[in-house]
This record gives sequence, C-alpha cells and structure tokens, in this order.
Amino acid sequence: PTDSFSNHLIPQSNEIRPGGHLEHTNLKDTNMTGVNLSSANLKFADLSGANLNGASLSGANLSGSYMTSASLINTDLSGANLSGSDLREANLTGANLVVADMSKAILKGVIAKNLKGCPLTLPNGWKCENSSLLER
Repeated sequence: PTDSFSNHLIPQSNEIRPGGHLEHTNLKDTNMTGVNLSSANLKFADLSGANLNGASLSGANLSGSYMTSASLINTDLSGANLSGSDLREANLTGANLVVADMSKAILKGVIAKNLKGCPLTLPNGWKCENSSLLER
C-alpha cells in the first residue's frame, strides 16, 4: 500500500457491519472475532494485528489494505478483493479464498495452509497447491 496510515479514521460502530463503509479506517489490533463484514468496503484500511478469526469478509473490498500480522484463521474471504494488500506475516490458516483476488498482494511470511479454496489470482511467484499458498 502506498497510502500513509498515520491519519486514518476511527470507524463509527454502526459501520462495522455487512456492506459497511470502512475505507481508510484504523482497525489496527482490533478484536473482530466472528464479525460479519461481507461486502464491506475496507479499501486502504489498517487491519494490522487485527483478530478476524472466523469472520465473514466474503465479497469485501480489501484492496490496498494493511493486514500485517493479522489473524484470519478460518475467515471467509471468498470473492474478496485483496489486490495490493499487505499480508506480511498474516495467518490465513483454514481461510476460504475461493475466487478471491490476491493479485499484487504482499505475502512474505504469510501462513496459509489447510485453505478451504484457492484464490482466483495470486501475485507473481506464488501458487496455491495442496490447500496452501506457496512461494515458487
């Protein structure tokens, strides 16, 4: 991501919902276990260190989001737009990535095994094989 996260907005509680408008928000280190954010706009949001275990982010726009060290265990990311997202050191164990767009995502150090499906696109140098994301 090229945007600075130093002046991101604090989200309004009524926007943490399916279809919510959370673009450029600061959700760093937030516990959102099991939350439903399907089809939400989280473009350029700071989700670094957030706990999104078991959450639904299906169809969400997470493009350009900052998700380093986020915990996304058993999270539904099916159909999500993760293009250009920074997922360094994130844990995607057991996540559903069916038809997710992960083009140009930064995946260095990502933990992604026992996936429930492979993404539609991955950054150059990565593949989905045996339910895991692997660097070629």
